[in-house]
Amino acid sequence: MSSTFNAYPNQAKPMRADIAKGKFQDAADRVKSKTDTNDKILYLMEYGRIEQLAGNFTQSRDIYTQAIANVDALQQKAKITATGMFDQSAALLVNDNAIPYQGYPYEYILLHQYQALNYVALGDVSGALVEVRRADEEQSYTQQLNQKTLAAADAKAKKESINNNVDFNQKQFQQMNAAAAAVKNQYLDAYSYYFGGLMFEATGSSNNAYVAYKQALSISPSNPYLQQNVLRLGKQLSMPDFTRYQKTYPQTIINPKPNQGKIAIIFEQGFIPLRKAFNLPLPINGSGIVPISMPYYADRHFPTPALLVSQGKETLGKTSAILNLQNLSARALKDEYPVLVVRAILRFAAKATMEHSAQKNAGDVGGIVANLYTVFSSGADLRTWSTLPNDVQIMQAYVNAGEQSLTLSYNGKRQTMPVKVTKGQTVLVWVVAYPTRLATNVFPL
Repeated sequence: MSSTFNAYPNQAKPMRADIAKGKFQDAADRVKSKTDTNDKILYLMEYGRIEQLAGNFTQSRDIYTQAIANVDALQQKAKITATGMFDQSAALLVNDNAIPYQGYPYEYILLHQYQALNYVALGDVSGALVEVRRADEEQSYTQQLNQKTLAAADAKAKKESINNNVDFNQKQFQQMNAAAAAVKNQYLDAYSYYFGGLMFEATGSSNNAYVAYKQALSISPSNPYLQQNVLRLGKQLSMPDFTRYQKTYPQTIINPKPNQGKIAIIFEQGFIPLRKAFNLPLPINGSGIVPISMPYYADRHFPTPALLVSQGKETLGKTSAILNLQNLSARALKDEYPVLVVRAILRFAAKATMEHSAQKNAGDVGGIVANLYTVFSSGADLRTWSTLPNDVQIMQAYVNAGEQSLTLSYNGKRQTMPVKVTKGQTVLVWVVAYPTRLATNVFPL
């Protein structure tokens, strides 16, 4: 019940402030005691992410394993029924925060994606490949489950004569609409496909890598590194669709020299935006237009600058966006609105019945108490996985084998780091930007 009467952003802000300052233990202390509550999936994801950012990859792997097990159990339950979510008594008499946190498809996908990163950090590429495949499966499986949920919401709305169509022309939706419009499908994640491509290519599965890179490119067609990977492997493997890609992306194909290896950089920055609440006017039979507290995203944060990577006096390149979580989360929320509206109207009806009964049985005092309860329990559900980055960018370059020195430049910060490159192999560099520093980790593949 930790989020039922205490809006989740109030919990997330101090946790994110701790992370930004490098106080990972303090951030972990805020959530680890809550991992056995009804919101265990949410707090396990937060906890696992904090430990991962702290470099505690074994602990993060174990925590994510618990989160994945709970998500799997939830999805098995969802296979059986999607209608129960409209009949949960606690949520109908309180608010959606009383429903155990279920998460969003993009969160499930990234849960496996970040678990794969843990396995890479621990030197277990085969374990990473298992998570890569699970992330791929989630991208189709969660879409099927969500379609089932939306169908159940429509059926419930029809049965109860509820209008669950939302007027997204409200001024509060302006920024959210713009962010959501940048994402065609909330179930597809180019970052996970790209990461999978790296894993497949590192293990000699060039055909699988080619498929993964093509899937990533279909989602993020302007990313130059995805274009290069598809063109390079398409030509190398003599793929029948290579000519089509070459016409679509006319450019010189870059191949490594015999004494070179590849550096692949994943660059993360910022935090995913937090939700806010506002009163959305909804038509309710017998009551007219009633303002109901609903979640939304108030501000659209534009992409952050790229990370510039150089070696000595030579510029190797700059990162390019592959995943924008501010847009993805807005798309997910907008898609969920028909479900939220049905539950909100059912809740209003249930509370109205409770108030009427209280006043009838206990007079004016009972009616006042019931009315106060309704006011203080009418909070929008603002829960999301809040320690995810704002956006992710990637960069690739071929460099000579041996001990190399890279210079990273970003937003006025400049940092030099050593990287050992092996001929014919890939080294993954994970970079996370904080307000005063860049945190780096190097993982050979």
